[in-house]
This record gives sequence, structure tokens and C-alpha cells, in this order.
Amino acid sequence: MATYELYQGGSRQQNSNWAMFPAAPFAASAPVDPAIKQIPSSFFVSRTLDFSNDTAMADYLAQLVTAGTPIVSGDKAGAVVIPTEFLTVGFYWRVDRINAGGTFSVATRVGAVTLLAGPQSTGTLASGYVTWPSGPVLFSTSDIIDVDFVTVPAGGLGPLSLTVGFHGTHFRHGN
Repeated sequence: MATYELYQGGSRQQNSNWAMFPAAPFAASAPVDPAIKQIPSSFFVSRTLDFSNDTAMADYLAQLVTAGTPIVSGDKAGAVVIPTEFLTVGFYWRVDRINAGGTFSVATRVGAVTLLAGPQSTGTLASGYVTWPSGPVLFSTSDIIDVDFVTVPAGGLGPLSLTVGFHGTHFRHGN
């Protein structure tokens, strides 16, 4: 089972072809600020994993296939970084474009908090918002939300597009 860093932000990764993926390996010990500095104190951060229409993502997937290491069942994608000093309130997910035959679940990597118990089908347009499972949580160190591809369709991720994100308040930046 592999984990692919597909989040945006954080340290720059020196990829040989200047590609944006994979992102730098995630480390909870390295404080990560929000992607932008001037933000309202309460906001929503999301990441859409669009495996066909996002040019950088499609290029990265093609490179993985060429290298013989495509994303397969059991692999994970690091999707959204939760910044240091962030109070989470809720979690949102949505299947934007279907790809029948797949399933996924969602959890935080460092804290191992299940946000979307799986498996959720990639073959149905669906969405949901849930409050953080244990109530609002202050992240004193960074964490990352991983999408676990429980089952990848036989033809790969192909046209799948899904969005995951969290809602809350950041205490070090804002208006």
C-alpha cells in the first residue's frame, strides 16, 4: 500500500521535471500555515482530486502508469493539510464526477481520526457534511487528510473527481 502526496501547499518539492506532484513528504513536526495569509478567521479548506481534468494530476497519474506503479486498491492520497493552530469543526466530502466500481474512505493521517467511514462508492454522485467526530479539535501540530482508495476500478481512477475538506477557525491568521 502506497501513499501519494497530492496536497497543495507546504514545502517546495524539487521534482526532476518541475512537476507539482508528488508534493513534499508530509511531516507533522513541520508547522504548516494556511495556504493564504489574509483569510477570515473561520473558513473552509478543500481539495478536489480531479484525475482527468486537472492537467498536473493527469500528468502525474500517467507517469505512475508508465513507471508501473499506478494507484491501486489500498493506496492513499494525502489530500488536504490541516494547518498548525487550527480548530476543526466539520468535514465535507463530495463525489463530483463518478467512476463506477471504486470505493473510498477518509481519515486524518497523524491522529487517525475516521472522517468518512468507508467504503463510499465512487459510482454515485453524493456529498455530505459531518461535524468532527469528537467535537471541535485544536490541532497544535499539523495533520493531513488522506483519501484511502479502498477499491480502485479495473481501469484505474480515470474520470473520477472528488472533493474533501474541513471547516473551522485558525487562530494565528485572519482579519
